Amino acid sequence: MAKQRKKGKNLNRARNVDIDMWRARQIAERTWAVFRERDERFALAHRDDTDEELLTYVRRLSDKLGRMPRQVETDGGEFIATRFGGWERVARLIGRRPVATHNDSECLFFKKERERQAALFSTERRALRGRSVAKSKEPLAEKNSARNRAAEKAAQRRIQQHALHEANSAWWSEHQNDTDGELLTHVKRESAGLRHLPKTTEVLGADYIANRFGGWRLTLFLAGVPMPDNAALPTQAEIDEARRRMDARRAERENGKNT
Repeated sequence: MAKQRKKGKNLNRARNVDIDMWRARQIAERTWAVFRERDERFALAHRDDTDEELLTYVRRLSDKLGRMPRQVETDGGEFIATRFGGWERVARLIGRRPVATHNDSECLFFKKERERQAALFSTERRALRGRSVAKSKEPLAEKNSARNRAAEKAAQRRIQQHALHEANSAWWSEHQNDTDGELLTHVKRESAGLRHLPKTTEVLGADYIANRFGGWRLTLFLAGVPMPDNAALPTQAEIDEARRRMDARRAERENGKNT
């Protein structure tokens, strides 16, 4: 333990936990969660935008910065990259030089958000310590048991969410160039063994596929997944727009083969 202190590590003696490392990990997870939530909000608001509208949005941001923005600097960056098959392709389509994305966590935009999350985290920890003092009269065993159960459930949720995100990302990296027909066949095949409409958590790559077609409900309809009588069906306008985009992607793919 003495040697560990000399190295400057802040350790919890009872659990032998590197507190500094744990704190850094918590702040990093919170920071990435902010960007994921921001992307999800953008995707919901702009899922029906045309390809040209999305490219115009990125082009305006690029003109404002005087360079191609990083994906992490762009509201809806992941959604847009998924639509076009990668952030480098987005850059080429608007006539900008692609930027490296492997060190997004070191860009100034990310660092500012990380600093904000670090301040919030410290404030929340101080508040938790204050509540702990106020509840010091509770039986210690009962208090620790409830805290441990809550912490264990929260940890399990984070692990499951992270594992699902990693699995979905890996699947999409392998299948992002699949045709619309191949993706819809995948959705229908994965839904076949279920007795209910599948959730996005039950089909690999569902979030990415839903982004391409304009929503999960619309994706299920286009894939031919049987809908319950009480299910809310997509509107005819949504269906027509989705098929128009599918035709446009098919034509673009055919043109690419012929050039």
